[in-house]
Formats: sequence, C-alpha cells, structure tokens
Amino acid sequence: MNFQTQTQTVPGTTVLDIPIDTAQQILLAPYSLDDKRLQTVFGEIMTHRVDYADLYFQYSRSESWSLEEGIVKC
Repeated sequence: MNFQTQTQTVPGTTVLDIPIDTAQQILLAPYSLDDKRLQTVFGEIMTHRVDYADLYFQYSRSESWSLEEGIVKC
C-alpha cells in the first residue's frame, strides 16, 4: 500500500484538488495517521485471517446562519 502522490498536476488545480492529498491533509494528518500507521493497522487486521478489510474516515463541516431582529447571527 502506497499513499504517495504523483508530482504531476493538472493545469488549473491546486494540491487540495487531488483526492489523496485532501484525504491526507484533512483526515489523516490532524490525527497523526500516516502511510506507515495505516499499513500497521491493516497488517494487524489481516492477522485475524480476514479476506478483506476497509477503513472508513468521515469529515463533516457545518455552518448555520440565522436572522434575529434584522441582524445576521452565525
């Protein structure tokens, strides 16, 4: 398993437009997860004689606005 990204970029894109870079920056890095740690986790899972394993990560962000007496509240 190798999560390293290619150095090639598509014109008009930023680093965050590349899915694996986005995943690494938003889902993995804030929790000190890297390629080596994920390989370790999958290795531990596979010691239990499973055929397949998946890890799911979720990131959510929300924002709300309201109007009180003509004033926008965040």
